[in-house]
Amino acid sequence: MAIPETLYHYTPYMGTLCSILESGFWPKYSKENIEWLEFHGNKEIGLPGDKELGLPMVCFCDIPFQQIESHIRIFGYYGFGMSRIWAERNEISPVHYIRHYCVVANLYQDLKVNAKEELKRLTAYTQNYDYISESEWRYVPNIQGVPGYVIDRTLYDNQRMEYFNQITRDKAMLKFAPVDVKYIIVKFNRDVAPLCHWIQRRFTPNVAQLLMPKIITCENYFIVSNTHVT
Repeated sequence: MAIPETLYHYTPYMGTLCSILESGFWPKYSKENIEWLEFHGNKEIGLPGDKELGLPMVCFCDIPFQQIESHIRIFGYYGFGMSRIWAERNEISPVHYIRHYCVVANLYQDLKVNAKEELKRLTAYTQNYDYISESEWRYVPNIQGVPGYVIDRTLYDNQRMEYFNQITRDKAMLKFAPVDVKYIIVKFNRDVAPLCHWIQRRFTPNVAQLLMPKIITCENYFIVSNTHVT
């Protein structure tokens, strides 16, 4: 199988697309189930094992745009196609899909003895086997001052999550240049003109001329609902 030349990131909102164009991709802490790793905690003191971790990431997929219809119905009709060279330069990696109780899961569990913290960071690049159809890639920041993960109890504290996500916004935005963008994806044909006007107001003429020809619309490829989310 050929190595994909384009990685895609989707969002339900035109506003988020504009924010990414202006500031870059924002890694946010995503809830990931790690029960398959069987961290048992300490029963003697009543400390439960970790069942979930919050891991900072930006997610992409390598499903070709012409085959993406079922995927974008879930993740959104707005987004970007980014070059693989840019992805490799930023250490964006494909997800390793693992089935519970398989030999690979057992090998991961063996790491718990001597490399528990490293293993928890590694889980940012793993996913349950049930999601293999997503063809997912992830950017996971490894930057001083940005926690590699947050424990499961934090995931249900909105104030704490806002605190940690603000850290990634301040220190770990995933930047790109206009040349790194292969496609800017919008839902409707009627989205193109207002997006072009917004680009012309926010960027220099040279940058605007690079970005605007890269706009493509889902409406030209798929049947899309008439609901317009901004």
